Amino acid sequence: MRYSIIAISLFAAWNVLEAADSLNVRTVGVLPYTAAHYVYVDTISGTLITAVGAGVYIHDITGPTSPVEISRIEVPGVVKAVVRRGNYLYVAGYKKDLLVYDVSNPASPYMVFAYDDPYGFSADLRISGNYLYLADGAAGLLIFDLSTPDYPVLVKSLNITNSRRILVENDTLYVGRTSTIPPDLIIYDVSDPANPVTVGTLDSTNYVMGLARRGNYLYLGIGYDGVMVVDISDPTSPVAVGRASLTGYTSRISIVDTLMAVAGGFGGLYLMNIATGDNPSVLGNLDTYGLALHAAFHGQYIYLADHYGGIDVVDVSDPVNPVVETTINVPGDNLDVAVSGDVAFVTGYYGSMRSIDLTDPSSPRDLSSWNNPQYGYKMAIIGDYAYVASILLYIYDISDPSDIQLVGTYTPPSITRFVVADGDYLYVAAGDSGVVILDASTPTSPTRIATIQTGSYIVSVDVDGGRAYVLDADRNLTIWDVSNPAGPSLMGTIAIPGYGFYVLAAGDVAFVSRGFDGIVSVDVSDPASPSILDSLDTSSARGLALNDTILTVADMGSGVKFVNVANPDSMVLIGYYLTPGTVYNVAFYGDYLLVPDYDGGFRILEYMYPTGSPESISGRYWRITAHGLKFEKEMPFEVYTVDGRLVRRGYAHPGMVLKLNSGVYVVRSPHATEKVVMR
Repeated sequence: MRYSIIAISLFAAWNVLEAADSLNVRTVGVLPYTAAHYVYVDTISGTLITAVGAGVYIHDITGPTSPVEISRIEVPGVVKAVVRRGNYLYVAGYKKDLLVYDVSNPASPYMVFAYDDPYGFSADLRISGNYLYLADGAAGLLIFDLSTPDYPVLVKSLNITNSRRILVENDTLYVGRTSTIPPDLIIYDVSDPANPVTVGTLDSTNYVMGLARRGNYLYLGIGYDGVMVVDISDPTSPVAVGRASLTGYTSRISIVDTLMAVAGGFGGLYLMNIATGDNPSVLGNLDTYGLALHAAFHGQYIYLADHYGGIDVVDVSDPVNPVVETTINVPGDNLDVAVSGDVAFVTGYYGSMRSIDLTDPSSPRDLSSWNNPQYGYKMAIIGDYAYVASILLYIYDISDPSDIQLVGTYTPPSITRFVVADGDYLYVAAGDSGVVILDASTPTSPTRIATIQTGSYIVSVDVDGGRAYVLDADRNLTIWDVSNPAGPSLMGTIAIPGYGFYVLAAGDVAFVSRGFDGIVSVDVSDPASPSILDSLDTSSARGLALNDTILTVADMGSGVKFVNVANPDSMVLIGYYLTPGTVYNVAFYGDYLLVPDYDGGFRILEYMYPTGSPESISGRYWRITAHGLKFEKEMPFEVYTVDGRLVRRGYAHPGMVLKLNSGVYVVRSPHATEKVVMR
């Protein structure tokens, strides 16, 4: 989909509607900002631009060690890279390929252009001359003419799958790929950008996660194998001539003169001397709190995207001894969410934690953030205490959500990734060691009172009505009587087709998510003889949450699915929402669904029960013909079934005819929403 600033002005209402993929689901509130993973310094305007989940921060850095926030931009997709040129900010995003924002007033940026390829997942972009180069994953490498800077025109699409990193210098384009199929590096002559010519290739035997050049050498960040040095003095025959092994996972690389900054993931920031070209040597290493993902130079300083550790401002005037001058705090990634009162508590994979005020669901507000010593897979809340499953079970006092305190730990017999609460008891899935049942009546010092063993690795557990439902890696769901938690007894077992990830029990029915195999409903009215009732396909089902008869499924890269389970033997998909990133867990807050998107922010959604037939908002902009639905006006459009399932999305031009099967549909555009009947 493409539209210019003219289209944006005309379709202002459309932008609000665009994010939701289902007619019956609406966005109530959003906090799009998550962990920092890309930084860009614009020396002309004196601003730092940071990619943080499905958003962008803009900071004034005229005082380099005292950044001042100017504005934030919510982006309809996870931001992977940004470049500013003049009054425009160009954004490459996952699920939204290329976006352009007018930042002539950086305090009030606004979108003027969007390009969306259904097969593209942008990872990088560069500007050289009047052309923009976009690494767009499966969609290849796209080249846009920027003669009109607020309306890029696609002039060439190169069929390069898995393009990940790009660099353009002196009419030469370098493309790094992340693929098991060589080549990993491709060099093009782009003296005529509309007609690139392949010059040379190289198989680095690894994924290219970083790419920088100085003189006749390219420096490739190749993950766990450190940095590879490639001699490109003869670009038709690039040759690997050196390698530097580093601790951590090497990704993006930046160079100023003979100083190279390498983001090494958990290995921190490496500063390397490349004066000798083919033999880079480590000068200094900064062991950062988070994951070093990208560094941008600014004089004697480096701005480091340290993922959940925030944005570090590092003085590198002495590269042997780099010093963090200050840190810009940003939220971390999102993995699980639990609710207590009007506050949501969110855990993160890399140890990030946050509390969010839900008093006004349309305007959620961050209260505080803190760091778990390890990852936080799952969280359970009892009263004023939160229990976070990790290498240990971490215990937090959450009585003051703006000042969370770590007050205790429990060491399970094995690493735990799942915990659920029932009354004063905790059920901890401890891998091969079974389900550990803890008495938490003394909240800061829970004690083990029993263990449930199934003989296999425990994946998930839920407790309902005095029964524990235990899902294990041998694809069995076992049901246990825990009316006396100190003496659990086996009641029944059922084999679950497909590998299970999550179990949710509700009265006489249990629901199990099975990844690519979707979800199943299980009749547990007779726990000694449970049986499968129904199954429903989804893309990659993980976490589950239930509100009355609406079951929601965290469907990883496909967002959230809403399923009517009023008749559990006949489950029906009734709505869905495609989030910017990946969703592993969900939870309800009243009738609102809380969605912690791993890398795309925190969202509050509402499923809206159908309330009769849609009515036309304004005049008719399409008509039914013998050949299909004919559009009378240029516009973006969406077509749904009456139960909210998206059928088609696109951009119509006058006279275009859309063929639809017989049935009843809802057609939505910025101009009208109305029901149409195809005979």
